[in-house]
Amino acid sequence: MTSTELNDQFAALRLTQAEAAQLLGVSARTVRRWIEGEEIPGPAEAAVRAWRKLAERNLPWKPDSVSIVEDDQDQIARHRLHTIGLSDLLARVEARGGARIPWTVNVDEGSAVLGPVEVAFHKLQSGGFSVSYYRRRDTAPDVSLDWPLIEDAIYCIAKEFGDHRAGVTASPAERANGNV
Repeated sequence: MTSTELNDQFAALRLTQAEAAQLLGVSARTVRRWIEGEEIPGPAEAAVRAWRKLAERNLPWKPDSVSIVEDDQDQIARHRLHTIGLSDLLARVEARGGARIPWTVNVDEGSAVLGPVEVAFHKLQSGGFSVSYYRRRDTAPDVSLDWPLIEDAIYCIAKEFGDHRAGVTASPAERANGNV
């Protein structure tokens, strides 16, 4: 990522250099050096790209305001890793054409259901979500075997959250397939 691209990303995310520094867990001086042309390390670049991808999906990408105000760097770092992981997962599912089968997502109950499989999630203070567990009613759960299903569920949950934030109304099939 060039310094110009970094500036563009910060502008699109409406981040000042000081805010970016806090969210990236570095000093403001370090961000200034990146803006002036010093190489941006991979983890920082991955975080900024993930934030932008989530923002484009109308998904929250910043940690909750309490973590920011209290400058809780441990929680901010955890959130940063969560956003990178979520962005990567969404890209994988989209690369294979979206969710294979639309899941029924109930934001109020914190669950996504596909037949006998359920993926539960918590709503975060930031307005996002975090998966809490998955279970099957038909057989013993096997995370490695069910991982593509779980990814599809997370994709559908993210789509539901993004659509809700964007004020989009669509059928579950349209949301799952990204046709909104």
